[in-house]
Parts: sequence; structure tokens; C-alpha cells
Amino acid sequence: MIISVRVKLGSCKEKIIRIDVLHYIVHVKELAREGKANLVLLKVLKKYFKADHNVRLKFLTNLFKSCRIYSERIASFPI
Repeated sequence: MIISVRVKLGSCKEKIIRIDVLHYIVHVKELAREGKANLVLLKVLKKYFKADHNVRLKFLTNLFKSCRIYSERIASFPI
């Protein structure tokens, strides 16, 4: 599954805003230092999609994070 994620760094709380089925805005507390924001992004997406622990992300671009989510199973999309 490939989704497009716009990441907002330095937010006061972590949340996900769903634009449509494949486009999301993710707010994370961390700044883009030493990959910390990417780890938090992974944690937030795993929680949102109720995915198992084997989720991996592949970032296709940097301007807008286009993420390919690899998982053995992912729960259906939240509505």
C-alpha cells in the first residue's frame, strides 16, 4: 500500500488528519534531527492503521513524504 503523507514537525501533540483514502497530514512533536521524526512518524502510523509490529516504511520523496507501508497485515482503513 502506498500513501502520501505530509509531515508537520514540532507540533504540540501527535495526530493524523485524513484528507482522503491515500492522503494524510501527520503532526509529530519531534524535529527532523537524527531520524527521530521518522521513528515517531512510524509509531503514529502503526497505531493509526492498527498494524502489526512488522511495519516498515520506505520514503520515496522528502518534500512530501510518500510512504510505502510494508506489513503482513494491516487493519482496514479507518473511516
